Amino acid sequence: MRLWRFVVAVLAIGLVMGSMPVMSSARTLIAPEAAAGITLNSVVGNNDERISFTAPAFDAFEPDVAYNPVTNQYLVVYARQRAGGGTNEFEIYGQFVDAATGTLVAPAASGAEVSGTAFRISRNGNDLSTDPFDAYSPAVSYSARDNVFLVTWTADNTNPLIDCNDPSAGRAGYRAGGAFEIYVQVVAADGNLLIRDECGNPKDDRISEINVLFYRTNFSGRNPDWDAFSPDVAYNSQNGEFLICWSDDRANGFLSQPFAEQGGEFEIRCQRFSLDPHPTRRFIGQIGSNDFLISRAGFDASVAADRPNYDAVTPAIAYNSVDNQWFVVWSADNNSSGVEDGEFEIYGQVLAADGTQAHLLPGIGSNYRDDHRISQVGETTGCTNANCDAYRPAVAHNPDRNQYLVVWFGDNTNGFEEVYASLRQPTGAGTSVSGQRVSFSSNGVDNRFKGLDVDVAYDAFNREWLVVWRGDPAVNDRFEIYGQRFNADTDGSAPLAQVGGGNFLIGSTPALAPNAFQASTSGLARPLPAGEAEIASSTTFNPVNWHRVSPRVAATGAGRFMTVWASYLNGVAADRQFEVFGRRLSFVPPTVQSVVRSDGSAVVLLNNGDLVNSPINDLSLTFAELLRNGDNPANYRLVTGAAAACASASGSLINQVLVNGATTTIIPTAQPLPDDQYTLIACANLTSVSGIALGSDVVITFTIDTTTPVLDLLADQTVAATGPDGAIVNFAASAADAVSGSVPITCAPASGSLFPLGETTVTCTATDAAGNTASGSFTVTVVDTTAPTLTLPDNLTREATGPGGATVTFAASAADAVSGSVPVTCAPASGSLFPLGETTVTCAAIDAAGNTASGSFTVTITPSGAPPVVPRYSLFMPMVVR
Repeated sequence: MRLWRFVVAVLAIGLVMGSMPVMSSARTLIAPEAAAGITLNSVVGNNDERISFTAPAFDAFEPDVAYNPVTNQYLVVYARQRAGGGTNEFEIYGQFVDAATGTLVAPAASGAEVSGTAFRISRNGNDLSTDPFDAYSPAVSYSARDNVFLVTWTADNTNPLIDCNDPSAGRAGYRAGGAFEIYVQVVAADGNLLIRDECGNPKDDRISEINVLFYRTNFSGRNPDWDAFSPDVAYNSQNGEFLICWSDDRANGFLSQPFAEQGGEFEIRCQRFSLDPHPTRRFIGQIGSNDFLISRAGFDASVAADRPNYDAVTPAIAYNSVDNQWFVVWSADNNSSGVEDGEFEIYGQVLAADGTQAHLLPGIGSNYRDDHRISQVGETTGCTNANCDAYRPAVAHNPDRNQYLVVWFGDNTNGFEEVYASLRQPTGAGTSVSGQRVSFSSNGVDNRFKGLDVDVAYDAFNREWLVVWRGDPAVNDRFEIYGQRFNADTDGSAPLAQVGGGNFLIGSTPALAPNAFQASTSGLARPLPAGEAEIASSTTFNPVNWHRVSPRVAATGAGRFMTVWASYLNGVAADRQFEVFGRRLSFVPPTVQSVVRSDGSAVVLLNNGDLVNSPINDLSLTFAELLRNGDNPANYRLVTGAAAACASASGSLINQVLVNGATTTIIPTAQPLPDDQYTLIACANLTSVSGIALGSDVVITFTIDTTTPVLDLLADQTVAATGPDGAIVNFAASAADAVSGSVPITCAPASGSLFPLGETTVTCTATDAAGNTASGSFTVTVVDTTAPTLTLPDNLTREATGPGGATVTFAASAADAVSGSVPVTCAPASGSLFPLGETTVTCAAIDAAGNTASGSFTVTITPSGAPPVVPRYSLFMPMVVR
């Protein structure tokens, strides 16, 4: 059917809702699948992250996003007005976003035309203040081989004739405002624009060729009713090329085509684009057949003139790296496969890498351009064909299972739009998962609550699908961004299993908060092809050119995503101020980057196996990412003893913990924790953080030991000196700890040291493994208790030298171990006159310590000339000869 006739379904999606009778402004969500409800999954950061900053003068909308693993950045592209351009001159801009922190990153390329941290990508028109030209609906894909992005969009560019010598000259082209074609630009990882004109300036490369020279020659210029819209792009990692597909309504009945199109009949066309080098330019660029036709909407019409009643619009592409093929899907009101004019369903074609049809699917005929019908909207609910439709598909590929997931939104029951999914085989053929309902916005009674505008991505890390959409399940006309995770490790014989519970909120709208955002299809007044004005009261709303407030999602392949969408800046629809917002998501168990302990004053890092020697009042967990889980309790337990698993972690010493940011503080019920061994553990078998199984990413066993060791020391000791320097003293000392057992002890002076005379304090210290230190002391007193040693002569006999006897001299000395030589006093002294007979000489010596030694010997004086003294035991008397 002619596209304006499509407006009834489109208006039911968003615009008409505002004029419907108010039945209820709020309601209770009913989710048929286990009444899962809306749960806040693992969104990253504190709130929706604003990406564009065009207010208050301009608007930003229709975002798309792709991920660069080399720089760990996302590139978000969107349409916005250009400062200094013509009235509402829209261009395509880009914004790099740090995937880890969400920080907006300015392009590093020199010469980039920046606005804040965003940079301009398209060069639509002549950059004159009078330019009436616009660029919309960007899509982006990333090439890992070349580390570049390809951005494509639709625009009514002028294709100007350039004069490098006079850049300001009026550069007349042969395009007119309102004649839309598809353009591309290759963007380097630093923001450099790689497609340039002969002057070296960035140049938009036109992909579609509706207005080729043949048309100008045969039709005297451009037919403004022929346009190309809604481009999408995907990357072929094996061949190093992109596939760009779009919808256009060119007429080619005069060409030698197997199926001649009629003007005003929208069909899907594609073009391959190679990044391989070219001898005279940077890339080969367009390769293969030009603008090759994919869809055949209405080609079964018996009268060619009826074909414009059938249209194929809004294509989406997924690349199959297993088979090196493409899967292109779209929405169309075909007249084959049991459908009729006005009944939009989802169709698709599997293409070989060169763009040719890859599979002839059974049951749909042998014609190589037969479209493969994917959706069966309304056929099981009794909805008449023209009243129930499927719109705006998205598709992703799972290389682990070699499957596609196609998602769309539609009213399986008339007027009740929801999101649906179909799991497809690599040939494009279906599985048992066909038309599975994804969103649960409507309660089946009030059709104002809807799920619309969908996208999908595959996560190889968790082997999951993530489906995102725009919905208003709680408050009428209060559209927010929602998501649903599905297990992708399945053969398709059973419905896809939800992961992490039911539909969860991604983009939040706190009531009456300054950061309240609302997504809606309406709000911008800008020219559309054929002169439609997109305002709330419009009855000629063109579905091909919706402002894409629908979310777009990109996966990192490591359990993380980024979703972007356009929203009202302040939550007030009447203000009509659009900006681009985003939310990073993580479906990786929330890794704890660090745990710190606090005793109320000091904050110290806590590691597994630590022995802590101070009281603990609380533990703070810092996550590797900012997490937000609303009021859902996180599953952390603190138990006594060692617990390697949650099954053995009973009797938690903490209350429920909420994760709402970068750091979560755990406060034990006992303040402070007493000395003991503890285990902090994350338990997956309890309520997980917003549907994410925490696993056991945190298992920290630590011991609090604030008690010092017990010392076993000697009593004070007194030791006899062994020399003038004192004495070597040996002693025993030990320490025992309640946790560490026997611990080393250090004494100073150490056992076996030479202790000086006098009193010395021995200080001993022992430190346990937790760092608790005990110290004690005892004294060692070294004293001199040994008397000197006397050296005296033997008994002496001398002959009298006179009647008074004889003078006798002798030597006597004393030596002391401590004092050395000490004086000796003898009585009688040496040199005294000793009388006849025997005299006892008594000697004494006193050392410095007062120790006294005494001894004696005899001195016998005999008369002069007296016979020698004969010992009493002599048997003979001497004979004296005269």
